[in-house]
Amino acid sequence: MTESEVAIIPADMPLGLDHTILQRLENYEDYLSFYIQLEEASGVFAWLRADTLYQMAKKLGENSLHQLAIDLRQSRSTVINYVRTARAFPHQEREPMVSFSSHFQASFADSYDEKTEQFKTNTRFEWIKKAADEGMSTRKLQKQIKEKKAIAAGADPIVVARNIEIEDKVSALMHYLGALKDKAKIGDENALSRILGIYTTIYGEINKNFKGGDVTYAIPKT
Repeated sequence: MTESEVAIIPADMPLGLDHTILQRLENYEDYLSFYIQLEEASGVFAWLRADTLYQMAKKLGENSLHQLAIDLRQSRSTVINYVRTARAFPHQEREPMVSFSSHFQASFADSYDEKTEQFKTNTRFEWIKKAADEGMSTRKLQKQIKEKKAIAAGADPIVVARNIEIEDKVSALMHYLGALKDKAKIGDENALSRILGIYTTIYGEINKNFKGGDVTYAIPKT
């Protein structure tokens, strides 16, 4: 095995957690503390992935990201998103108490110039500090950035707020329906009843309100 082939991570490293660690957790505070440590470790690995991919892109070229995505069977956008976040936030600009996902969303406060390989402004640093100071969730941060950018581009603030609210409500509804679907598929009768109730309500309204001419919008058959 050559030097370049030496495994950085041992091949026999266990994929699961050593359960002797869990056996030492006795009360709620123990579990809470341990879980917080796991969350912190997860964030560290996200940044490590991002920094690795960014370094590879600089050293081997952007095309290497495309090949890596193919070899790992991941979407290219996922790989690119990691690189964007690492590029947007150098080590000294990262907020330890803010998630990697929030850093990613904050990066969209600024436009990136592909030709110069530079961000055009530095608003993202203000946003990530705001997120840290206010304990802002990733979703709230994303919402506020989208709103500010749309208004700065000349959109009507009332229309912007309405459209974001629409997106939030639809997203919440889709999340709820997805959760119901998963429960119903494993035999949860209450979840199935809720799905059928929502389905009937929606298409019942269509039947009542959208009849005209020779066309009747009936409940689709499944």
